[in-house]
Amino acid sequence: MDNPLQIRMNSLDILRGWCMIAILFFHSQMYYFGTDVVPYTLYVPNALALFYFISGFLAYREQQPVKTAMKRIALRLIMPYFIFATSISIVKMLIYFGTIDFRVLGSMVLSGRASWFVAALIIIELLFLVVRKITQDNTWGILLVALISVVGSYFLQRSPVIDTNFENGIPFALPPALVGLFFYCIGFLYHRHMLPCIPKPTSMGYVQRDGDEHRQLPSRAFTITYSWLIPTLVLFLIVKLFEAQKGYGFLFASLYADPFALFILDMLLGCVGISSLLLLLWQDTYMVEQDNSLKSKKESIYWFMSPAWIGMHCMVFYFFSGGVPLVVAFVLKKYVFSPDHHNTWCFDMGFWFTFLAVIVITSTIAWVIYRYLPFLLGRKVRVYDK
Repeated sequence: MDNPLQIRMNSLDILRGWCMIAILFFHSQMYYFGTDVVPYTLYVPNALALFYFISGFLAYREQQPVKTAMKRIALRLIMPYFIFATSISIVKMLIYFGTIDFRVLGSMVLSGRASWFVAALIIIELLFLVVRKITQDNTWGILLVALISVVGSYFLQRSPVIDTNFENGIPFALPPALVGLFFYCIGFLYHRHMLPCIPKPTSMGYVQRDGDEHRQLPSRAFTITYSWLIPTLVLFLIVKLFEAQKGYGFLFASLYADPFALFILDMLLGCVGISSLLLLLWQDTYMVEQDNSLKSKKESIYWFMSPAWIGMHCMVFYFFSGGVPLVVAFVLKKYVFSPDHHNTWCFDMGFWFTFLAVIVITSTIAWVIYRYLPFLLGRKVRVYDK
């Protein structure tokens, strides 16, 4: 019988939650204003890289047989992808064209365009299964794969003009999957080699963040950690300012990055620096039910839609992060905040109402699915004592 409890790291849930909020913000402004008022390059690629980095981080503890892992990928990624990506693509086609072209629909879903991020994650998970089998989790072997994948992604970059990317035969999700595999491997190695060095305060003193809880660290452990963490974050900010000054732009979806080395440096500094900072700020772990659904407890009401809650349920958010902003912006712009009105201030303020509505609606959808339709995500329906 499966253990109904699992250990979660609050810092990672919070980080994934804020990354998901950033994605919702980007899609909301794109569908509402028709452009990225806050530049895409400023934060979206970093949020996407962090998602892959955290997935690799969490994969370190999962030592499942290949058959079990394949079943898990099929039920929790591939099946939901076909269900949700197809449904959302139908809604988008009806809004844009008023009809459904099943040939185009099939092409979008099979090529990964319907939900490129999840399609890329499926490719990454399958590739990493092979990598772990071949390397036997050897650090140098995984690092070599990471380097090969990032070099391969460099040669598979696409045009910044999205429409031209559909003309060649390379699956749309493959280029971002290769660069995503790089960050996935780095997250895996970070968990193995760097996480034990990040101190965790307890009543006994400073102990290893991951490993033997009885192995105490010196009181200067925080000072040592911040001695490399602060320069990392400062360098990250300098890189961001340099990119803004030069006007560089990166596109993660079709993987267009010029200069490519600066793109990788930016994403790498962001993954290591931001995740390390969050691990220092929120050290606690806690036990939750495996279905991660909202329980009928009074205090859970205040937790609903918090960054930690969104991070726990981010799989559904991945699928609806494009569809819900599209529908909400379409409805509100048509019936409430019309851009034809002369009151520009009212139209601009309407964006924040749209963004809030997107978070509320997407969170509600996630709650319903995790609570009542978990089989859509390959999860079992569990009965809990009230």
